[in-house]
Amino acid sequence: MEATLINGLKLLGVGMSMVFLILAIIVLVGKFLILATNKFSSSIVTSPEVKDTGDDEKLKKHIAIVTAVASQVACNDAIIKSINVKRK
Repeated sequence: MEATLINGLKLLGVGMSMVFLILAIIVLVGKFLILATNKFSSSIVTSPEVKDTGDDEKLKKHIAIVTAVASQVACNDAIIKSINVKRK
């Protein structure tokens, strides 16, 4: 009985170490793929477009609706950094 328990614990230890080894290999391959993708991808630099929104009441209502919808979808965990408005 004791030998069976020891063999079971050894098997459990080997199995757990193999799982961690496989996960480490997957993480390293993922990091390598991300670095390779970033190295060969083109750099995209954009500057935010800032325009005067003025006191347009319709625009304020539109921004309030967009903010409310984003907050509802994100379960009140969203942080809206900016809303770019393009006027015609």
